[in-house]
Amino acid sequence: MVLWLVDRGITDVVALDLAPERRERALALGARVAFDPTQEDLRTRLIELHGKGRVFSRETVGTDAFIDAAGAPNIVSDVVRMAKFQSRLVVTAAHSKPVPLDLGAMLTTEMTITTAVGYPTEMPEVIAALPRLRDKIASLISHRYPFENVVEAFGVAATPQSAKVMVEFSDA
Repeated sequence: MVLWLVDRGITDVVALDLAPERRERALALGARVAFDPTQEDLRTRLIELHGKGRVFSRETVGTDAFIDAAGAPNIVSDVVRMAKFQSRLVVTAAHSKPVPLDLGAMLTTEMTITTAVGYPTEMPEVIAALPRLRDKIASLISHRYPFENVVEAFGVAATPQSAKVMVEFSDA
């Protein structure tokens, strides 16, 4: 997400992640700030970065857009409670259970919530960007394994220390 946003000219990307390795990668890809929301108060930090506003009697953060790429149960409801007037939330993560929404908060902010997932119709744009983004994309590869070690590769891919784990075929 960070790479794609920065490539499109977004200069104020704030990345949240629990893993220090992923926060470091986000900064290397161009995020302005990356922090762990379990160690810092999200609302306070976003007010520091983007200012604050008010919708009726509720204080809001000045952030224009949010992307939920984690699928944690509290993200959507937290964003709805702090969103400013006409902000946006794009959900790109799979949520395994229903998510409660404060429709009153959404109504007063007139915020927009939408979803997005990669579709085959978007692949030509992604493929066209690959040569331009080659070096940055290469930096996302954290591990390489021969096919014989594919089970080990899956284990590493499930850890926060990994980014993109590549399984290589020796005769390819």
